Amino acid sequence: MSISTLGAVHVAVSLTGIVSGVVALVGMACRTRLPRWIALFLATTVFTSASGLAIPSTSFGPADVLAVISLPLLTLALFAIYMRGLVGIWKPAYLASSVAALYLNVFAGVVAAFQFLPTLRQVTPSLAHPPLRVEQRAAAFAVPSFAITQVVLILTFIALGMMAATR
Repeated sequence: MSISTLGAVHVAVSLTGIVSGVVALVGMACRTRLPRWIALFLATTVFTSASGLAIPSTSFGPADVLAVISLPLLTLALFAIYMRGLVGIWKPAYLASSVAALYLNVFAGVVAAFQFLPTLRQVTPSLAHPPLRVEQRAAAFAVPSFAITQVVLILTFIALGMMAATR
């Protein structure tokens, strides 16, 4: 498989993981368990993290760090739901790990959107030229559009995760 094909598959599967994860999370927040959506979310998000690490790059960048953080979270979520049946402490463990993994996937998607979509790239010039260094990431957070987007995302995920945990 060529690098460009792997990249296209990675993006398509990542978007599938984001959509299915949001559906599953909203379902949990509304007291509805959606096993097929959950399975699709977990499978596609594992694939997204693994394929992201498989795409060659010149350095170990922020996307790689997100994948390395996401994979253990997904392992915990898979164990909690399929091996422990969300009984006892395993329900909050599942919720915390799956919501965190979903957030990381969405975070990476937002960063990619600000990097590669021309309209968004204009408002965050520090994200226009990957690979991103730490100082570029810090500069991006100083741009109101990017910072506001990320704050809204994290608050949304925290709220939905808390709703799911209390139901």
